[in-house]
Amino acid sequence: SFAGTKVQYTTNGFSLPLRVTTRGPPSYYDRLSTAEDMIMEILEDGMDGILDFLTSLDDDAFEDARLSAETYDPEELSYIEADHPVQLIIKDTPENYRLSDKDRDSIVRYIENLLEDNLEEELELIEVSFAGTKVQYTTNGFSLPLRVTTRGPPSYYDR
Repeated sequence: SFAGTKVQYTTNGFSLPLRVTTRGPPSYYDRLSTAEDMIMEILEDGMDGILDFLTSLDDDAFEDARLSAETYDPEELSYIEADHPVQLIIKDTPENYRLSDKDRDSIVRYIENLLEDNLEEELELIEVSFAGTKVQYTTNGFSLPLRVTTRGPPSYYDR
């Protein structure tokens, strides 16, 4: 299965992190490196077939492609999902103004589209949602509590 949230692109290609899950007798997994070695050997022996398959998907994109397989530390792809509380504060509205549910939902969708279009590629926007039970009104405006949920590499959350 695909092991990341996104394909990792470079200037001249891409990498596709895969998770290979096998099942076998416990004695086999005492020699885990043996299973990994077998998987890598099968992939390396099958490179021509993989390349033929890729070329059948898009001949122009893959006709000069070179292929390799290597193992990676699964910790590199252990993405973190996190909620970010955000309060959108809107001031200087008419004194008796009340935001309709329809307009509130439109604002949430607008914020979601804005973030989706502008977040760095390594971060995946999962959801933007209204985080309260009601809009908080003040004498000259209101605040709209939002929950922004993202998924990305741990390095983005250690900052």
